[in-house]
Amino acid sequence: MASLLQKQVYQAYLNAGLSPNQARIITAEVGREGSFSPKNLFGVHIDPKNGATNLGMLSWQGNRGQALYSALKAQGLIRGNGIAPTQDALNMMARFSIDEMRNKKEYRQTAQTFLNNPDVDYQTGAAVLGRNFIRWRYDDPVYKSGHVNRDKFYQAMGGEVEQPQPSQRFLTQDQIAKRLPKMSNLNQSSRFLSQDQIANVLPQFNKQQESQSNRFLNQDKILQVLPQLSKGA
Repeated sequence: MASLLQKQVYQAYLNAGLSPNQARIITAEVGREGSFSPKNLFGVHIDPKNGATNLGMLSWQGNRGQALYSALKAQGLIRGNGIAPTQDALNMMARFSIDEMRNKKEYRQTAQTFLNNPDVDYQTGAAVLGRNFIRWRYDDPVYKSGHVNRDKFYQAMGGEVEQPQPSQRFLTQDQIAKRLPKMSNLNQSSRFLSQDQIANVLPQFNKQQESQSNRFLNQDKILQVLPQLSKGA
């Protein structure tokens, strides 16, 4: 179940004009960033990786942090060494983040993929926010726990975390051609590498033990044999 502060952050993004779907996705990112701890939402903390000063619920740094500080101060939302712990302050930070997406060219991808798409799916929204907007170490295996934590916060608000579809585990001819240009000459009747086509270059692939429903190599297996295929294509 979502905590009170999580619900307040979600409400802040609704107040800023996001759809419920968008608000759930970016609220989960706020949770991943600071676990909805008051000291992280409304305070200043030091980034353990680069030593920079982080401000607010999305850990704004550098010029972004300074711009947020000025915006909050102009609204009387800076108190002492931190941000006023109020809904108004959360609303202001939500509006600030959306203004960044909408008006700064470096976040154009986020605007196109997330902000302009009220029904964006969770995985797509989380990916563009992580890589382009928030810019945490989204693809670093060392930080894989961040994905787990984000998913939990998303689910706490009723969101469903879908697993990749089985069809996405296979490479089509077009996808393979990008990695192996010579294979672009394969005829159109062969949209996938079949078991028979790869049997000669993958000895451990035992076609006698594979079921009829598994006539194609999945993406991981194909990637393992691409170097060998390039010699024979």
